[in-house]
Amino acid sequence: MSITVVGSIAFDAVETPFGERERMLGGAATHFALAASLLHPVNVVGPVGDDFGDAELAVLSTRETNIDDVERVAGGKTFFWKGRYHDDLNTRDTLDTQLNVFEHFDPKLSAGSRDAEVLFLANIQPGLQLQVREQCEGAKFVALDSMNLWIDIARDELVEIIGKVDCLILNDEELRQLTGKPNLFTASREILGWGPSMIVAKQGEYGSALITADDFFALPAYPLEKVVDPTGAGDTFAGGFVGLLASQLDGRDAIDGDLLRNAMAYGTALASFNVEQFGTEALESADPEAIRRADRVVFMNSDAALVDFFLRFLDVAGVARERLICRVQIHESGDVPAAQRFWLGVTGADPAQFRRPSLKRHSPKTVRYNTGDGYPGCLRLEVRRSAGLYREIEGWAAAAMAADGQRQEPPG
Repeated sequence: MSITVVGSIAFDAVETPFGERERMLGGAATHFALAASLLHPVNVVGPVGDDFGDAELAVLSTRETNIDDVERVAGGKTFFWKGRYHDDLNTRDTLDTQLNVFEHFDPKLSAGSRDAEVLFLANIQPGLQLQVREQCEGAKFVALDSMNLWIDIARDELVEIIGKVDCLILNDEELRQLTGKPNLFTASREILGWGPSMIVAKQGEYGSALITADDFFALPAYPLEKVVDPTGAGDTFAGGFVGLLASQLDGRDAIDGDLLRNAMAYGTALASFNVEQFGTEALESADPEAIRRADRVVFMNSDAALVDFFLRFLDVAGVARERLICRVQIHESGDVPAAQRFWLGVTGADPAQFRRPSLKRHSPKTVRYNTGDGYPGCLRLEVRRSAGLYREIEGWAAAAMAADGQRQEPPG
């Protein structure tokens, strides 16, 4: 599973109370890709000019991001934006905008980009977003960002494409402008009726909010002593949010509330990281291993006795079994219903806790040792909200290893 992002790749110039940059890498697709690639593979689609050199392409392809669909327009110049932020960093003045090659952007997606199961339509003309959505019919999750300009001059097309996506990401002022409703909640309820299953409202320094048909979740921005440059924070948030979802979608029947809350947290954390330096500087140097750290407890085994041992361990640790997510993993030739029944009996879990089984496809080159009609496959157990337990186990393991290292062999 991969993510495709379609949007602007740019050069920015900014002035903030903390300094200025005359030319730095920017653009919605750039910030999104650098953030999302910390969590999951990304394909980038967007135009650049002759002035976009190998050094910039190297940054864009950080963490093996696929840039095959970055179109270099011969004789053209890359999209350019210049702005000045006020002292509070919440308001800014646009000093210069040069669309350049972006003015005539006609998205061209390769087969790999079209086949991505997750699609992010960054802030471009709604008509172009519609074209891309039609090319990516197989996408399982589609998110969209937009802005006040398109609400003003292309509202009908914007409403049409909103009806074809799963998630709309706008700031709360734009949500009210789009619907004519007086507040975030009534505006979001109106838009949910158009087709999306979720709305993410960006609220700047106050954080963000997630609204679905039956849930609401708000998360404050991460508190920072110093914000250097807010440019690209919204697109970085989207990259963290969508990137985390993409990394967890494989084998899931649906996106649940816990996953959405986790995605909001990742988006918020990466956005706060982004604003501590100019442009993409922070994202370029980010450590994927630190970002991807699971901090959740997962156990998988084919031995029913060991699975029972793990369940007893959770009982002793005070973990309610209702927090378990169970998934059978078995070869496609196996008896899947029988395996599901077997592990239901072992765990005593509610059938609703079992997700769709994960089937291993047949490979002629693989030598299988666990075969036979009675083989029940493996059971994967994931403990929800288990970051604290994970760190406890990590601490116990570290202490045990340290104690083992201090042991001395008896004399003689």
